[in-house]
This record gives sequence, structure tokens and C-alpha cells, in this order.
Amino acid sequence: MIYEALRKGTLQRKITPVYMDQRIKTKPYSQCWMVLISFAMSFDVENVAMDMDNNEELVVLDNDPEKPIVALAFKLEDGQYGQLNLCFAFIQGTVAKGSTMSTSATAKR
Repeated sequence: MIYEALRKGTLQRKITPVYMDQRIKTKPYSQCWMVLISFAMSFDVENVAMDMDNNEELVVLDNDPEKPIVALAFKLEDGQYGQLNLCFAFIQGTVAKGSTMSTSATAKR
């Protein structure tokens, strides 16, 4: 019931769960990824984004590899070594050698 309520609240954008996991030597971040996939990534809801080049018009996203890249970025910190890992969950588009991405907030590459 708890997982179901957290997922529902996350998909409705009413809550933002924060999850802490103890790193296991052979399975780093395994529980964190399970939570991200279960709560944040969903293909049973309509994902939309704002087209910043077109007066912030809403665009429906789908998992078409030919469309522009849209991804969610997650920072995962390794508490034992203090390393910060940046992970991406791609919603649409494809990353190829030489590709560049930018943030929607600051347009930094």
C-alpha cells in the first residue's frame, strides 16, 4: 500500500519522494534504481514538456528515438567515497557520439 500511494502521488506530481539506500559492494544503487523506475518512470501516463523555442508550447513526449532528446537527470551520491554520479533516464531521443545536451533551466551544455 505504501509503494502504491508513493507512486500515485509521484505521478500526480503531488509528492517528491526522497530515497536513501545503503550501498552494497556488489549491487550499488540497486534499490535506488528500483524506486526510480517504479515511481518516476511511467509509460501509462502522458508525459509533456515545454518547447522553449516555440513560446513554451506543450509537447506530448513519446519514446521515439528520432525525436529530440528529452531526459531526466538524477544525482546519486556515493556516501562511502563522496563521489557524485550523474545518471540519465531518457524519455525520447537518442544519444550518439558527439551529441550535446543542455538543461532546460539554464540552457547550459
